[in-house]
Amino acid sequence: MAGSDDIQEDDMVELCWIGIPSTPGQFVERARQAGHPRGLDVHVDDAMQEVVKKNLVDPPYMLAKKRVQYMKKWTARAKELAVQEQQLRDKMPEHVRDVVGQKSLLLMGEMLEELGYPDDKLTSDIASGFRLSGYMRKSNVFRARSKRPAMTMETLRKLGKSFNSKNLAALGKRQDPELEESTWKETQV
Repeated sequence: MAGSDDIQEDDMVELCWIGIPSTPGQFVERARQAGHPRGLDVHVDDAMQEVVKKNLVDPPYMLAKKRVQYMKKWTARAKELAVQEQQLRDKMPEHVRDVVGQKSLLLMGEMLEELGYPDDKLTSDIASGFRLSGYMRKSNVFRARSKRPAMTMETLRKLGKSFNSKNLAALGKRQDPELEESTWKETQV
């Protein structure tokens, strides 16, 4: 600080910060050019940079206009797919249909495809119900990790009766009747 040698311990001083005035867009661009000391900018892909630009730099009306166009497009497409959506729903197992509800899986599939989502089988997996056993299909979204089963099918079959009887015994122990009744009612909704 200029003249700081002459300041006494009980002197009053005013601290001023001096910056360069800029628009939000200029600030974001300077910050992007400056980079980050840890080099995190290499982890931000072009798509995310475009999202930030559209949400923080571009005029708000442009984002609103894009959102309206997007909604109009997909609302019209949903109407076009209504019959096919019902046909797909009719083919679904009942338990899957109950979970899926009124979700438009064909529409969702088209939207994901347009966005370049890497799991091109997601909507068909949802429609058929995800498998509860065996190996999962590669999704191209999550890192593939294969873990071998701890026991063979033959071992599981031999131990099955024991497992089942222990589970039934554990479930047979009664708890608070009021808790059981309210839990049962919740499942009936």
